[in-house]
Amino acid sequence: MTDAIPLPGRARVLDVIPVKRRRRRWSGSSGKAADIRERLEELAFRNGFSDLGVVAPEIPREDRERFRRWLAQGRHGEMEYMARRVEHRLEFEDWVKSLIVLTRPYPPLRFPKGKKRYAAYAEGEDYHKTIRRALLPLAEEIRAAGGRARRFVDTSSVLERSLAARAGLGFIGRSTMLLSRTHGPYVFLCGIKTDLVLPPDSPGTGTCGECRRCIETCPGNALDEEGLDSRKCVSYLTIELKRPRTLEEERLVGEWEFGCDVCIEVCPYAKFALPPVVPRRRGVER
Repeated sequence: MTDAIPLPGRARVLDVIPVKRRRRRWSGSSGKAADIRERLEELAFRNGFSDLGVVAPEIPREDRERFRRWLAQGRHGEMEYMARRVEHRLEFEDWVKSLIVLTRPYPPLRFPKGKKRYAAYAEGEDYHKTIRRALLPLAEEIRAAGGRARRFVDTSSVLERSLAARAGLGFIGRSTMLLSRTHGPYVFLCGIKTDLVLPPDSPGTGTCGECRRCIETCPGNALDEEGLDSRKCVSYLTIELKRPRTLEEERLVGEWEFGCDVCIEVCPYAKFALPPVVPRRRGVER
């Protein structure tokens, strides 16, 4: 089945792009919870999401340890907010019984040669606002069923990539990005916390195999087998860094004005992304 779904943000060349709908496989049974989940899936596809999964509100021990190790090594750089309220990122409110995690695709950008570039996710309207609006019908459905619902995008204190992988939406690659089963790395992650107990999904499967393209092509050598060192990442250098960049950092940044897409552009799973489009933004808001 193919649905024409609206692109996140303002229209990019086309108002809609057809996206193959992929049915979830989950260990649900008949009953009220299963019916609610079915309705949520229909609403998700209708509102521009490409996949939906459900997971229990817990972060696996290995993910907790990996996050703490990343902080201890200083790999978060000047992003001090990442080191605040660490336990809050690793725990959930007592009332939360299920996490509904979703992916929403966005297309790669095709820049004219020699032009300054920005990350594809920054095209169009602020995706945080767009996605929160798109999540609203799902939240209202949950409330109509007697449950609580709280939406989250990637500004909340949630390790959404870990949750998405456990919800069966894909797997985390060497790039540290979620490689989704529908559109590879070109997806936004978001979700809803609820006190409803919904049928959960099995964890995502997949592997990078022997591929190391993202590690080998990263401009700042920010990726290794341990993950990402933000201090060397062009996205970090163009968005998060507060001090003036050094000459070496300017060299690494190169043509990038805001963010960097190198690690996902070279990913073999990028072949599943939406068709690339021509960027419309003239400048980048800092």
